[in-house]
Amino acid sequence: MSSAICFVSSAICFVSSAFSPFLFFIVHIYNVNKMII
Repeated sequence: MSSAICFVSSAICFVSSAFSPFLFFIVHIYNVNKMII
């Protein structure tokens, strides 16, 4: 049971670390477009 919880938490950590630069890039593009408009 504890191993499943550890697997889920590590998977969430991996996904968040993989998507954080992508989300940062999207927010940056959104702010640039907002400044242009």
